[in-house]
Amino acid sequence: IVEMLMTGRPTLQGAASGGVAGIVAITSACNILAPAWTVLLGLLAGAIGAVVVSLARGRRLDEGFVVVGIHLVVGILGLGYIGILGNGIGWKDTGQPDGIADQTGAALGVAAWSFAIAFVIAWLLRSRLRLGSRDSEAPESLPSTR
Repeated sequence: IVEMLMTGRPTLQGAASGGVAGIVAITSACNILAPAWTVLLGLLAGAIGAVVVSLARGRRLDEGFVVVGIHLVVGILGLGYIGILGNGIGWKDTGQPDGIADQTGAALGVAAWSFAIAFVIAWLLRSRLRLGSRDSEAPESLPSTR
């Protein structure tokens, strides 16, 4: 529905991305949210996932960036949702922003760790195993795709 409103036509990629986004967002929050809040989170994440796909398609970004973007954006959404609406720990129940601070710290920590590990793996593949990234020059024996 969101993609239809934004671009005038729905796509299978948008629908699949919205479904994945809903699953990603509720994975961390499903055991600590009331069922109604979980459904709302899934719908909100699905809509945000469709927006991310549409924006990425408009900028002609690689599908890998789209996947990472969806997981990053809606993963942070799910963690923030816990800090606000989590049963017994969220701002809604406690009146204190401690849950939001905890979830923000967790999101930043996971993002930093993930970036560091991905950077090390990419560096190892490129420098030690001589495997290039997609935008590196093609070997002499293979035709260039550019």
